[in-house]
Amino acid sequence: MKNALRLLACVSLLLGTAEAQNTTTNWTHIRNTPTTVAGYGIGDVWTRTQADARYAPIVVPYANLATLPGGTLLGNAAAGAAAPAAITIGSGLSLSVGGVLSATGGGGGGTVTTVVCGTGLTGGTITTTGTCAASFGTTAGTIAQGNDARIGAINGVTVSGTPVAGYVPTATSASTATWQAPSGGGGGAVSSFNSRVGAVVPAAGDYPPYLGGVGHRAGRRAWIGDSITARNNKTTPSINERSASGYAIWLNALCGQCFEMPVQYATASTFTANSLNFGVSGQGCGDILARLSAIISQRPDDAFLLCGTNDFGAKVSLATVQGQLNSIIQQLGAAGIPLTVSTVYPRSAANLTALGMTTGEVTTAKGAIEQFNQYIRRYNITTAPTTGYKIRVVDPWRYMVDPASTVGDPRAGCLVDGLHPLPACAYAAARAEWDQEAGNLPPSIVGTLQSAGNLYNASSNPGGNLLANGFMAGTAGTLNGTGVSGQVPDAWTMQRQSTYGTGVGSINTTFLDGTAGSSARQIWTTNGTATPATPPAANPEFVGFLLQTVSSNFAAGDIVEATCEVNVSGLSGNNLVGVALVLLSTGGAGQTYYDLNPIDSTQPFPQVAFSSIRRTNRLTVQSGATALTVRVETHLDGSVIGSATVDVGRCSLAKVPAAL
Repeated sequence: MKNALRLLACVSLLLGTAEAQNTTTNWTHIRNTPTTVAGYGIGDVWTRTQADARYAPIVVPYANLATLPGGTLLGNAAAGAAAPAAITIGSGLSLSVGGVLSATGGGGGGTVTTVVCGTGLTGGTITTTGTCAASFGTTAGTIAQGNDARIGAINGVTVSGTPVAGYVPTATSASTATWQAPSGGGGGAVSSFNSRVGAVVPAAGDYPPYLGGVGHRAGRRAWIGDSITARNNKTTPSINERSASGYAIWLNALCGQCFEMPVQYATASTFTANSLNFGVSGQGCGDILARLSAIISQRPDDAFLLCGTNDFGAKVSLATVQGQLNSIIQQLGAAGIPLTVSTVYPRSAANLTALGMTTGEVTTAKGAIEQFNQYIRRYNITTAPTTGYKIRVVDPWRYMVDPASTVGDPRAGCLVDGLHPLPACAYAAARAEWDQEAGNLPPSIVGTLQSAGNLYNASSNPGGNLLANGFMAGTAGTLNGTGVSGQVPDAWTMQRQSTYGTGVGSINTTFLDGTAGSSARQIWTTNGTATPATPPAANPEFVGFLLQTVSSNFAAGDIVEATCEVNVSGLSGNNLVGVALVLLSTGGAGQTYYDLNPIDSTQPFPQVAFSSIRRTNRLTVQSGATALTVRVETHLDGSVIGSATVDVGRCSLAKVPAAL
């Protein structure tokens, strides 16, 4: 019995220290064993169903998992009814029955249930498993591949063709471009005006600058309009004329030749190389809009627009013309071409009546012109904030309209036919722009003669002056013709040539223009009467030819131009109808090029003093040419007695590169 009690004591001790378990004693060896623990005299029994904080589930921190033996955390493989289905281990991890560790929350504080593939990706939406992949293409919402032949639209311009390493998008119109090799002389600038890179587009609220973008030659302005613009130039096989009735020609003379002025194109749809006169007779703003892409393709530095008079003459509504003007402004702005817009010139009631308009229709047209001009004047305030492009505004209206006219008719002597300006009114329009826009115009693109030493030399100075005495030095020149007297500069000839009546041309002595080292200037005064009293309109009295001829240092194929400073003052009698600069070749196919050429004796020059720099268009010397002559000539209307004083200086005849 003592031995039995010792055994029970040992069991009790073991249960208290090791969960009352005995894994070594074989209870089957005890005879007549009780069927309950109480039968052994044990009164306080621990069971697993009792709650006891000492035996709470063990929580293993996530950071300690890596240190578990064998790298596996085992659960209760034979869970009873009260056993948990899974043991949570840290944030986002769980241990299922059987000891499998898995993620339940993605490792973070939230629960990810959906993955959305955004724009340019495919494969979404993912709720279980899946892959987001790039969506390649050229339409909206896709991704362009590096070797894709189509880049799509860049700032509204569609680029076509296959990209080539080193090529750049080159505009072919206002909305299209192709990949082309950049051209130019290096230094990071593209010099070819056909390769426009990174056009400067004026932003809303910005006053447009003069230059339109990289790689342009300053002064390449597109003159856009109707017959008023077309009349700036006239060409035939042997005559190239910058007309005295051309507002652009006058502006160029007043600003010191700040614009290139290539010849007019042949037709409305066919343009000669480098053509910049885009005036087409009879056209309105809508016609110009239809051919605007051809103008933009010439890549001018900026543009000047005068349109509307033909629209209102054709009874087009004011709203329509305003809308067309807006479209022109926006297309040029999008192409990076700053624009100057002129108000419409006054048009006589008689001219509109001649179109078949009734009195009421004439009144409507006149009112529409007034409203359209007001719309142009206020464009930058009222419309530009919406369209995003501002314009420069030139307003010659006050210089041309009769202030006393109740119907807005032009001043007397302003328009030749109630529509097209006479030279005096073309000068007034140019003077208006010169006064209002001088700060926005480019500097002169030609240099008048600066030094008497700037003479032609085939090797050291091939662009030098072909004239022997451009500075008008000396008094050993030649007088030629009846009524001519005075002194003439060396190598020059002063002559009078007239078919009608009599005339006198007198020459004053040379004088310095007031600055140290400056050139002498030749002055002469012309006056005359004619017999018969009125010569034919196309033959005004010619009085005062100052000329110099060269017969060497040029060859067929050479391109030459003439420049002179020409100032006019001392006018009286209202009989001055022209002071023109002329460049002509003799021998072979004779050619005559005029700058500010007079039209006829019924179209007088402005009867005000003015200073100008004249330049002829470029003449290509033809085969067989034997001489080139530079001439400044004064034209008088012989039916009126009067006079004018002309002074000339810094004359040059020089070769120019073909690329200019």
